[in-house]
Amino acid sequence: MTTRQHLDTIGLLWIVYGLLYVAGGLLFFVLFGLAGVGTGVAAVSGGANELYVMGGGYLAAAVLGGSFFALLGLPHAVVGLALRRRRPWSRVGALVLAAIALLNMPLGTLLGVYTIVKLVDPEVRAELEGPIG
Repeated sequence: MTTRQHLDTIGLLWIVYGLLYVAGGLLFFVLFGLAGVGTGVAAVSGGANELYVMGGGYLAAAVLGGSFFALLGLPHAVVGLALRRRRPWSRVGALVLAAIALLNMPLGTLLGVYTIVKLVDPEVRAELEGPIG
């Protein structure tokens, strides 16, 4: 593969990785939201008063947790797009995200290693940052 193809592949993989976080956030939101609504319905239909609090807690967890995971995926997608558009700052951003992703077994580790190995290559650095001097 050429340097351009590697950069395009890495960028696409980071976009997909970020979308996985967004999908996880949406799933979290839906599941906890349904649990909150179900608990609230149980409270309205003659359940204990504690069910109101529990339903509200589920809904709060749905909003906060879903938003957290969705926002966590945003930097991955932004860096992936920037790599595909050859932005000079994308190399540093991708290396930072790759170092963090190494801890996330197994997909993060694979993506992190591939990103680090390819982005420390002098040809890739020249492709992204232009001629030095």
